[in-house]
Amino acid sequence: MAISPTGITNTIKPKLLKKVLNQVIEQETIKENFPNAVTRDTVEILNKYGKVTHIDTLRDKDKNIIFRIYDNEIKPYFIKRFYSNGESQVFNKGEVLPYREVRTHVVNKKTGKTIKTRAEIFTVTQNQDQKNVVTKSLVDKQKINKDAPLIETTSINQYSNRTPKNYYKTTIKRDNEGNITEKTVTHSEDNLAENVYNNDYIHTMLLQPNEFKLRTFQEAIQRNDLKDENIKLVAQHLGYNKGQSTQFAYYDDTPKILVFNADFPGSNYKPFFVNITEHELTHARQYKDIHLNEKGLLSGEKAKKAELYKENFDNYIQFDDNEELYAQQIVEAEALENGYKAGDIVSRIFHQILDKFNGKLTDKQVPGFTIK
Repeated sequence: MAISPTGITNTIKPKLLKKVLNQVIEQETIKENFPNAVTRDTVEILNKYGKVTHIDTLRDKDKNIIFRIYDNEIKPYFIKRFYSNGESQVFNKGEVLPYREVRTHVVNKKTGKTIKTRAEIFTVTQNQDQKNVVTKSLVDKQKINKDAPLIETTSINQYSNRTPKNYYKTTIKRDNEGNITEKTVTHSEDNLAENVYNNDYIHTMLLQPNEFKLRTFQEAIQRNDLKDENIKLVAQHLGYNKGQSTQFAYYDDTPKILVFNADFPGSNYKPFFVNITEHELTHARQYKDIHLNEKGLLSGEKAKKAELYKENFDNYIQFDDNEELYAQQIVEAEALENGYKAGDIVSRIFHQILDKFNGKLTDKQVPGFTIK
């Protein structure tokens, strides 16, 4: 029995079993799911372990890959990859930058469930030395089984000769209720203060707008000790007319919902959404204290403040009625301070990260984030 230098026994010389390129796509199911697909490549490879890997690739009319699936007969999962190409505006530069997006799903063959996802954006830019570098951003999520923690990774890397020269990476673990149980941040040597990385928001920087909203809300609920309140996040069409007074969001304690205005164009602007979330959840915490005090569960300064909250809400002054008196109410003074403080942190952190990567991040890499 031959033994390879790496200790693998019974190795077989890899070989190509099948290769059919540029097949015209006629299958209706493929056309329905991938309307831009024109041709299909089919490849089968016998690997050194004697197992067959099937690779199917769909291409558009310009021969660009739009979908690829890998299926090894011995593996308990298969891999699907979705590709897209486009152009995106560069922040602060007025330039247009080409990008390539690759979304990967690892799917369990037995259950059909996705056990790992990865979203990657690739761009070619110039660094401060005017040399071309590849910038790759990714969001990676993995859950091995239902009892294992969900592991999320977000990172931006700039490569020179395939070596990361400028990067940051966050890794967080969540329990089955979505609570963060562990968080680590690694980054290249730079002059940024540690508080750029040690904050509550950096791991959300690359999330798509809807997921960003949900994660921001869930984590703010956890930080404000509101998990037992069962508050829901709701989008509603509250209307928007430029130049006129706009209701951005509100908290209603009776059905316990935080509502944000889906019509407002800035609702996807991340510092803004953090601002309104912290603002309205401050009101939720105030109502919680009122209810606790009414049950006799608060004392001292907390009880006195809860009484002031109730007095404010019972005699509430609307913003449109008197802006100055509105802001002087203790319930609004606290909410305004918490909201502005959180929004300012997010804006400052994101701007410094953008500067770290030479202002070359595109809106595809930081969805929903635009310079105001």
